[in-house]
Amino acid sequence: MDRELTGFILAGGASRRMGTPKAFVRLNGKQLIDYAWEALKEVAPRVMLSAGKLPLSYRDLPVVQDLFVDHGPVGGIYSALRSSPTELNLVLSCDMPFVSVDLLNLLVDAAANHPFDITLPVDEQGLLQPLCAVYRKNMVPYLERAILQKELKLKMIIQRINYQAIPIEKSHPVYHPRLFYNMNTPEDIVSQTVFS
Repeated sequence: MDRELTGFILAGGASRRMGTPKAFVRLNGKQLIDYAWEALKEVAPRVMLSAGKLPLSYRDLPVVQDLFVDHGPVGGIYSALRSSPTELNLVLSCDMPFVSVDLLNLLVDAAANHPFDITLPVDEQGLLQPLCAVYRKNMVPYLERAILQKELKLKMIIQRINYQAIPIEKSHPVYHPRLFYNMNTPEDIVSQTVFS
């Protein structure tokens, strides 16, 4: 794997609706963070853990704490990019267990071939998926400015920069109906559990 790329697992969210840190909630016998790790390690030569303000530890991965605490995903991605040794950075939230290696490879290849600040998928409903995306390190000043101005909605930030959106429609080879399914509540876990 000869890529100048760093993978980041976003695992520092507040998890208010889940009631416990999402990263270590189990789905079908595996922690949610395991799904993110297993996908990222196939794509990125180095993987780091964005832990927010939580004292997280997982597989001896290097841990990045938020430089701006309680600023949501924007704060986590900003801190990750600040600490990254590479220009390209693949960010994946720990609560999206069905994201595939094929999708991640697609995003990285597209990002490597075009000078966009962010390369991200668009789901079949037309929604941007910024928590499964490739960010260039040059996004740091944009994110810092947004944080200082208390503009913490990623999708609003993205609309103001040079981004590449890749539609993942039903006809796309990497499409899966649960590809971007987001685990927010205990009910989400139950609904996606396979009972044998």
